[in-house]
Amino acid sequence: DDQALAARVVEAIFQAHSYQEPVIRIQPILASRSKGLDDRANPNRWWNTTGNWKKVAVSEAQTV
Repeated sequence: DDQALAARVVEAIFQAHSYQEPVIRIQPILASRSKGLDDRANPNRWWNTTGNWKKVAVSEAQTV
């Protein structure tokens, strides 16, 4: 919760926005990003489940 940063962001929006009083909502959020892990063995990943696309991809890789 950085109030000074939020105030600067709001001021920049006021200066750049075409409306005199733009609606601005600032909310704390939680974001997630990939950790770059090797998930080839993780059974919870959709790409590690069975399916026709997986069989096709494997057979194509073997012929290359």
